[in-house]
Amino acid sequence: MPDPDAEIHSAIDRLVQDRLVLASSSILKMLPSNIVRSRYFTLTYREGSVFVYLLLGRRLESEVKHRIGLGQSPIPGLITTRENISAGIRLENAQLAQISGSSFKNIFAFSIGNKVSAQFTNLTIDLTEVEAVGKKFVVDLGFVISPEKGKLVFSPLEQIEDLIVQFASAIVLDKEPKSVLQKAQPHV
Repeated sequence: MPDPDAEIHSAIDRLVQDRLVLASSSILKMLPSNIVRSRYFTLTYREGSVFVYLLLGRRLESEVKHRIGLGQSPIPGLITTRENISAGIRLENAQLAQISGSSFKNIFAFSIGNKVSAQFTNLTIDLTEVEAVGKKFVVDLGFVISPEKGKLVFSPLEQIEDLIVQFASAIVLDKEPKSVLQKAQPHV
C-alpha cells in the first residue's frame, strides 16, 4: 500500500535541502552537525491527527526502522496526544513555536493538542531507565503539526514551510531563533 504522505515527505525534504542544508554559512552554523555533514535520514509519520517530520542521525536509522517494523512508535517518548499523560511540554494553539536544546528523561517530550505548528532542534529523549526501551534518542531537527479541532484532513506542507522560513530568517538576521522554551527541563 503506498504511503499517503510520500509526496508531502518529498516536498519537505526538498524544502529542508533548499532552505537549510544548501543555505548560507550563517544558517549552517546554527544547524546540528549531522545535518550540516549530510549524515541524517528523514522520517515522516502520523500519531493520530498529528503530523511529524524528523531529521535524525544515521546511527538511529536501523533502530527506527526496526521499531516501525514491529508496529511501534519510531521515536518513543516524543509525543503523546493524550492530555492525561505526563509530558515535559504541553503545546496547544501554538503557531510557529520553536524549541531548542531540550532534554527529557523518562517522560514524553511533548503533549500535542489542537492547532500546533512547532519546530525543535537538538532534542534528547532519554529512556535508558525504561525497561521496554532502554535507549536514548536525539532528534536533530523536527517539525510537529496538528490541525484545528474538528479538522480531520489537512496538509502540513505550508505550515512546515513557514517554520523553516522563520527559522532561517532569524539566523540570517544574526540572532538565535526565538524559542518558546530554551533548555526546557521536564516537570514531574
